[in-house]
Amino acid sequence: MIIAIPVIGERISSHFTKTEWIDFYDGQSMFVARCVNPAKTQDTCAGKSDLLALLIARNTEHVIVRNIGQNMLEKLLAAGIKVFQATTNDMKTILWQLAQGHSEFLPLTDAIQGRPSVNHQQCQQHNEHHHCHHAAGSETAHVPCCQKSGEPSGKNRCCHQHHGH
Repeated sequence: MIIAIPVIGERISSHFTKTEWIDFYDGQSMFVARCVNPAKTQDTCAGKSDLLALLIARNTEHVIVRNIGQNMLEKLLAAGIKVFQATTNDMKTILWQLAQGHSEFLPLTDAIQGRPSVNHQQCQQHNEHHHCHHAAGSETAHVPCCQKSGEPSGKNRCCHQHHGH
């Protein structure tokens, strides 16, 4: 079993996709690897997709978080990755709890248990507004700004600017 934990220093990160590092442990709480979090380095929707791909590539079965957004939680659950919420930020305590079989962790089994994403809500509102201006039968399909490469959109986050729409 491989377990992924977002870390900052010697503590679990308070937000899963905003951490700089993802540490991987085996089922006996033994350290396996530390990887750079692509969601932090890219700070885009593509970065979050790359984070999910990293977890899948490393055969991650469980993720331990303090907080996680609804969208990422939904993607992890859909990928068959079990997600648990830790009750502490202290890594020594978390590793001890892991060795005890997750008895101290709250299972997150539904996306509604995650935090709502303000950026995702803004993107959806922008897309609804944008779609209403497309002519019927238009051959140009709208691609949300968070999915376009190279387009400035705030800090490459979904729909921080309206791009003239």
